[in-house]
Amino acid sequence: MMLAIICAGLAAWVWSYPVWMGHKPGIRPTPRVDLALICDLLCVAIEAGASLPRACQAVGTVSHGTHAQALLRAAHALRLGAGWEEAWGEHVLGFVLAPAWQDGADPTPLLQQLSRAIRANRSDQAKKAAARLSVQLVLPVGLCLLPAFILLGVVPLLISGSLTILG
Repeated sequence: MMLAIICAGLAAWVWSYPVWMGHKPGIRPTPRVDLALICDLLCVAIEAGASLPRACQAVGTVSHGTHAQALLRAAHALRLGAGWEEAWGEHVLGFVLAPAWQDGADPTPLLQQLSRAIRANRSDQAKKAAARLSVQLVLPVGLCLLPAFILLGVVPLLISGSLTILG
C-alpha cells in the first residue's frame, strides 16, 4: 500500500513538473535565433564583403525574434541616414559594431569575442543547471529505490536469517 502511494505521488510530481517549472502545457515556445549565431552570421556576411547595413539586413531577414527586429530596424535607419545611437538604441550589437561604423575598424573580432562570451556563459549556466538537477533528483530516486532495496534486499535477508535461527 505504501509503495502504491509513493508511486502515485511520484507520478503526480513528474506529470506536474512542466507546470511548476514555468512551462504551460500545450504551448510551444517560439524558436529563437541565438545572439551568438547572429554574431557568426554577421561575421560571415561582413567577410563576404557586405556593408554593415546590408549585413544587418541579410541576417535580420533570415533570423527571427527580437534580435532580428533590431537588426532590420537598424539597417533600415542607417540606410535612411539616421545616427548610430538612434538606429541601434540600447541593443548590444550597437555597442559591439559601433567602432566599425564610427572608426572603420574590422567588426569581426569583436563579434567573435561576443559570440565566444555568450557560449561560455551558456556553458556555465548548463553546468549549474545540471548540478541543481542532481540535487533535485535525490528525493524522487530515494523514494523509489529505498523501498525497493528494503523489499528486495533486506526483507529476504531477515526472513532467511530468522528461519535459520528459529530453525
